[in-house]
Amino acid sequence: MELKNYFAQDDGGNILPNAICYLYERGTEILAKNLQAADGTALVNPFTADDKGMVVFAAPNGLYDLRITKGARDSRIRVQCLDLTDHLNRLAGNPTPKDSPWLAKGDGVTNDTAAFAAFEAVVKGRRVDLGGSVFVLDELPKKNSYLNGAFKVGGFTRITALNDNLSAQPPRFHRIGGQLAMLKESLSNPLEQLTSLVVIADSIGWGSGTPGEQAVTDPRNGTLADPRNNFGAPSWFNEFARHIGERYAFNAAPVLSNWPASPSGECIVEYTVTHDLYPRGGRFNVQSVGPSVSVTDALTSGSVTNCQRMFADGNSSGGSYHSISFPFTGTTFALHFGVVGDDLNGGLDYELFVDGVSQGVYTTSAGEDGLTYGNNRIRNHTFGYVRNKTVEIRTKRRASQTTGTKALRIEAIRVKKTIRLTNQAINGATTRSYRIYNLPGNTQGHGNAVGPQDNFVLVGLGTNDRIRNPTQPQSVNEFSANLGALLDIVQPMANVILMCSNPSSNEDPEKYAFTMQDVRGEIYRTARARNLDMIDNYAALSIPDMSLVANDGLHPNALGYYLYSRNVIGSLEAA
Repeated sequence: MELKNYFAQDDGGNILPNAICYLYERGTEILAKNLQAADGTALVNPFTADDKGMVVFAAPNGLYDLRITKGARDSRIRVQCLDLTDHLNRLAGNPTPKDSPWLAKGDGVTNDTAAFAAFEAVVKGRRVDLGGSVFVLDELPKKNSYLNGAFKVGGFTRITALNDNLSAQPPRFHRIGGQLAMLKESLSNPLEQLTSLVVIADSIGWGSGTPGEQAVTDPRNGTLADPRNNFGAPSWFNEFARHIGERYAFNAAPVLSNWPASPSGECIVEYTVTHDLYPRGGRFNVQSVGPSVSVTDALTSGSVTNCQRMFADGNSSGGSYHSISFPFTGTTFALHFGVVGDDLNGGLDYELFVDGVSQGVYTTSAGEDGLTYGNNRIRNHTFGYVRNKTVEIRTKRRASQTTGTKALRIEAIRVKKTIRLTNQAINGATTRSYRIYNLPGNTQGHGNAVGPQDNFVLVGLGTNDRIRNPTQPQSVNEFSANLGALLDIVQPMANVILMCSNPSSNEDPEKYAFTMQDVRGEIYRTARARNLDMIDNYAALSIPDMSLVANDGLHPNALGYYLYSRNVIGSLEAA
């Protein structure tokens, strides 16, 4: 509310005592509400000037028309009510790190880490408007949602909207074959010891478009020996990889490496998280065969799960056993078990089968294989890579165990789950060049972008297929044929997800044989024909002015890559 004071006068400047006053909403005949007199009491609209012609009222912040009438006099003036107290109170209720006493600079040069630490010690759980400033920090702040600004961490720009969950938009994707849901399940499934996702894409997948922050791109020849981007640079892949670490690996520290043939960059991100699983329920299947067998659970001090599952066999004549089986993807797990005596006094052996093939018979008896009496004894099992195959632990009573009941005491199956994300995007790649230079069957000598342990592949090509090339047919159906030839190689190896890149503001027909809209349509039709999910970044980044999100009209800038990553992340989480 702002208090206003006027004098009602005629054209000659003469006072108009007791004039009738009307306050309207600007440009209408609607009387304004909630007026107050000078003493704070309610003021009925219309109201009158006093006997000296003074017009006094207070109105809520806004734009109004004030009408004064007396006799033949009927005039209007425009009025704005703006109470700075309201704004100051709002500022006090929504502080920013630039306010006293924190005094962050936000100049893109000064390190404001200490100011943000002090700010977040007091202010938490707010949406904080940074007023377009850029703050240099040692790490991203996490106790508030920040918007309308940017952070620089390690010299790389991070758009603050990534920290604002309230700004999320509906993801643009097509749920067709269920591969996104499969990926989400695999990421969270501890019995998939290895979840490996490979991205095969072009410069947008690589992260080009942020000069000064992206890594060097030369020298390059379109093969896996090309330089790769740095993990700190703004790119949709890097933001996606960080999200995976935060949401599926309990904030495990990323282990960064590069493709062996590449001279620079960090294209491989790995997270490892340990899961201790008790063999009861869930995906564990327990079967007991033969007489004199039992399964019991006992609280056990020293066990990593605080319990032992005892698979007992009292059939001294043989033929009885217990089977503990579960589906597994990967190469290794550890069995935690208890040891109570030698082979004559309580320990059952077990035989390990992987996909029906015996890996050997193993003892749980004291004095054998270095085992001693006690709990939480550990044996690591490693075998050739399997994908969604059955692992079986089967108890095995020795012929020499002729009396009494023997038991296998399992405390946990420990799986050190690894999530591996590999960015095999190559600058300038087309579907044809990528297939020839970088997939199985290539003769370049730099390996294959997709290997036998990669169970998911995200394909984001097509942007460069538009470019006219005098040595190749140039049409959208040629792109379709090349995409199909690439998928013929990749689909038998892994679960494939297709992805379309953002629109381009440059669709010059002299340079491009077809448009990004054509690319999007062909990828969608291919997804339908091959029963594959598709992430539609063309729809997600379709805005009137592409220069806002892509400095050159095609390659996203930091904001563009944020929008891109938001759509990829949203598509995964909504699957």
